[in-house]
Amino acid sequence: MKKVVIYMVLLLVMMMGCVKIPQKMPVWEVTLNIPAIDTTLTMHDLDEEKDEVFISGDTVFYGEDTVFYDKVIPNVEIPFVSSKYAHNLPSSLDSTATHIRSVLTRVYYGAYITGRIDSLTTGNLRITFKTNDTTYVQTDSVALNPGNYYNYPVVSHIDNIPLGPFTVEVVIDSLRGSGFLDTVKAFYRIPFSARFLGDTLVTILKEVKVPEDIKDETGEVDTFIRNNYVLHLSIWNLLPVELVMNAWLFTKDTQRVYTLLDTFHLPIPPLTNGMTQGQEAFLSKDIVIPDTFFDYLGDDSIFVKAEVLIPPRNDTVFFTAEDYIRVWGYIGIEKYINLNGGNQ
Repeated sequence: MKKVVIYMVLLLVMMMGCVKIPQKMPVWEVTLNIPAIDTTLTMHDLDEEKDEVFISGDTVFYGEDTVFYDKVIPNVEIPFVSSKYAHNLPSSLDSTATHIRSVLTRVYYGAYITGRIDSLTTGNLRITFKTNDTTYVQTDSVALNPGNYYNYPVVSHIDNIPLGPFTVEVVIDSLRGSGFLDTVKAFYRIPFSARFLGDTLVTILKEVKVPEDIKDETGEVDTFIRNNYVLHLSIWNLLPVELVMNAWLFTKDTQRVYTLLDTFHLPIPPLTNGMTQGQEAFLSKDIVIPDTFFDYLGDDSIFVKAEVLIPPRNDTVFFTAEDYIRVWGYIGIEKYINLNGGNQ
């Protein structure tokens, strides 16, 4: 029935004198576009999804706080009360292959003492901020005078902290007096600003199962699946950083390696004083997936490894509440249709 309709169309065109009849039926090429990704990540999304991220005004912060003391103050010495935070790199990073040189522009940290004070209360409050290379100590003598309610903040900051593990520890060495402590709260706040001096972030090698339904009876990837594929990506970047990505596919015996991405650059938008100014950078790229790619899918699983590089910069950049990144893409599949019957 399909051939009859096609011959009728060709006959009609011939009668109109527009084209000549081909000697044999042609082979048509059709591209199917399958939506693959359409996602937008904003700084507001991080604010909603992660308790450690919050926005104040136009500034995005990463931070934590905790209540670690909530008791009546006796008229005797409290021997030792302390709280400690430990902040590390995300667990998804492979520390053996991660090289961080960048620094945080500023870190705020401190403690709040709040409560009702009935008689003069004195003590010592010590805050320690420690990285692998730096230890900074702030010690305050606390003198809380009687009153209906008391709020005693101790706030400090330190600049140019290496981006990596650190701890914040708050200690009350002793406290004498009377009254009631509502809370003693320790905290740290890190504005999303940094000087990127060149970093390498490497994900842990991941094992991925190969779906059995893409294989034929012999265990090879089906011929229909092996048609030419193109991954089209469009990226809108309003983050004040450039990223360079590499990705590899390993066979299960690790003897063969297929390069998925080779120095794939995600551009950086124009900056003013280290901040984006509303005009995102745009990238459109077609990544061709040739037939040889599917030769790596013969086993029941494969391994994927990805590397993300942050190129060095000389200036300090600031993430604002309006920054975002959007990735949109589709997979294009080329199909060849033989009008005499059959697909290729």
